[in-house]
Amino acid sequence: MRERERLQRTAVSSISSIPDQIAVWGDELLEAGNPLGQIIAAHRAGDPGLVAAQKEYASAHIRDRRLNVLWKDGVIDCIRGRTAEGRRAGEEITACSGLRFLRVLQLTIESKDPAEDPAAIFAERGLPASLRELTLLLPSPSSDHAGLYSAIPNIERLELSRPRVPGAPELPQLRALKLNGFQPTDLDALARGRLPQLETLGLAGIPWEALARFGLANSPHLRRLDVWRPRVLLGPPETEDGMRTELRALVESPIAAQVKELELHETLGRSFFAALVANAALFERFEWVRLRAIADDAELKAELKKRLGNRIHYLWED
Repeated sequence: MRERERLQRTAVSSISSIPDQIAVWGDELLEAGNPLGQIIAAHRAGDPGLVAAQKEYASAHIRDRRLNVLWKDGVIDCIRGRTAEGRRAGEEITACSGLRFLRVLQLTIESKDPAEDPAAIFAERGLPASLRELTLLLPSPSSDHAGLYSAIPNIERLELSRPRVPGAPELPQLRALKLNGFQPTDLDALARGRLPQLETLGLAGIPWEALARFGLANSPHLRRLDVWRPRVLLGPPETEDGMRTELRALVESPIAAQVKELELHETLGRSFFAALVANAALFERFEWVRLRAIADDAELKAELKKRLGNRIHYLWED
């Protein structure tokens, strides 16, 4: 049975058009008496009973009603939502044979119990090769995510929250990576990763001083860096001098030297903004600098615009 399924997968994947692949697979499922085959056929025929059939199928396989199951071309394209039962969600997702064309998976796990982190289940059982975007957010430090990477070889966008050890990822198609709330010491593991197509890197929850020696030598296409300052004070005091120290550590870091675009988020109060104006020359080499949640000070904004010109952008002006 497994060999037959492997041959069927190979035959389907040899077809370049995704809708055509789905059509061929749907015919195989119909022949096998699988209800998903009937759903795919109903989609192709424009059957008015399609939505009800899709809801029934999703409810039978993904029981948590807070997880939204979205369909495209007659198959499940996206699963997103919040759940307190991450382990059960992981088991159901990996057990569902109808997710061959799943493209997006976005899970926010509400439980602080490390056992509810589904990363280990995904690593052990695997995820569909079609998956292109994965978001896995947790409220507390989780297990080592290093084993997860082998389960998502074709991923293009990845966001992880609270990974205890992010590991050294080898993801040849990854274009956007965001890591929330991990330890500065794990930057070394990230630097050893192989991310040849990475274009955007987002880092949240670590002091900017920790970036002073951090770079991604194996990511030649990196163009954009998004950084969030910690909500709690992990670095210098909230003074203009302290902010200058943080800014210099960030802008003069190897990772900042790799990029052309810089986006700064959160906790950007007036002292930080004043330091930004005073050190505007540090940002002249960037093609694009975008600020979110900054102090609404018209005089400082005007001065920064004068010094950086069209390089500077504000979220509410885009």
